[in-house]
Amino acid sequence: MAKIAFFGVPAYGHTSPTLLVINELIKRGHTVYYYSFNSFKTHIEDTNAQFISCDQYTDSRIFDNQNNSTAEGLLGTLLDYAITLTDALFPDVNQKSPDIIVADSLAIWGKLLAIKLNIPFVSSNSTLAINPVLLKQSANLGFKQICKLLWLYPCFQRKLKKLQSYGFPGKSLKDLLLTDPQTETLIYTSKQFQPFAETFNSHLHFVGPMIRQVKNTIKINMHPLIYVSLGTIHNQMMKFYKNCLQALGDKNYTVIMSVGTSTNIQELGKIPRNITIYQQVDQISVLQQANVFITHAGLNSVSEGLYHEVPLLLYPQTSEQRVIAERVETLGAGQLMKSDSAKEIATKVSILLKDLNFKKAAQDVSAHFKKTGGAAFAADIILNCLK
Repeated sequence: MAKIAFFGVPAYGHTSPTLLVINELIKRGHTVYYYSFNSFKTHIEDTNAQFISCDQYTDSRIFDNQNNSTAEGLLGTLLDYAITLTDALFPDVNQKSPDIIVADSLAIWGKLLAIKLNIPFVSSNSTLAINPVLLKQSANLGFKQICKLLWLYPCFQRKLKKLQSYGFPGKSLKDLLLTDPQTETLIYTSKQFQPFAETFNSHLHFVGPMIRQVKNTIKINMHPLIYVSLGTIHNQMMKFYKNCLQALGDKNYTVIMSVGTSTNIQELGKIPRNITIYQQVDQISVLQQANVFITHAGLNSVSEGLYHEVPLLLYPQTSEQRVIAERVETLGAGQLMKSDSAKEIATKVSILLKDLNFKKAAQDVSAHFKKTGGAAFAADIILNCLK
């Protein structure tokens, strides 16, 4: 039986897709070591993987910093993590002597450790795959952001040279964010959903979204059901939530809002009778019954919504989420918000409920998701790299 080391980043949307894959590997009798962060310890141990904490070496809260909503902020954090964790984790990983390493596409240290140990490596890509074609089509940098990148460029270059001394094969900063065409890569979506899928080679494996099964459902007083959630990181949007209350309150449907643990629900004021607000909910149990999902357009949330055939109202917070939102709109399964006004929210929710073409498009995307191989296929790919 194989020993497999996973490496994650401190973000739920990047960790969640791997859990069913790990569970599948362990059910087949393999040993999995998962190097991650304490906030995910319970989730990981529930799969029967062996959890190893990285928090003693770096502050995982840095990853949640608002600066990481920009490309340069995220890049700087990842470079710092990579330099620190490659050195810090090497003795333990070397002692455990895994047969293969699987790492999140942002967990550069996992790839560096595989290079140092000269063992097979698989990338776990919890976002859309990115190549020069997609990068060119989606690039939308303003003058201010370009100036900031140029100012930080020397600092980034010094850190990149440090990674290159560890064996990192990339020649430029762009190589850190592009999907490596020579690396076996799991991507948690369908070929249909991936923009410009035809421009990627056979090393990219569309294993589909990893959707856990739930039996419990939330009791709904009346349908249709509108679900509102902006994910687990960039969700402190008091103005947006208040506009949702104004747009959706006192209507003939049920509204469930999940606003995150950092939002003070009391500050939202009077809550209309048809709206229930939670800090956290079991998202899948809600989506099983939802008719419209208002989302930040993270790939994990979008996949869960469309898997359950729910049309989406998309309010992206980052450039990556905007690419995902535009893909949903292109496929006809949702609408992209032009503003966060109450009028915009009310109008577009009404359209999504009445125009059945959105529902049909969501059903089509769902059908493609369900034709992928899922966790079993992902496990097969990892184990085939050992042969």
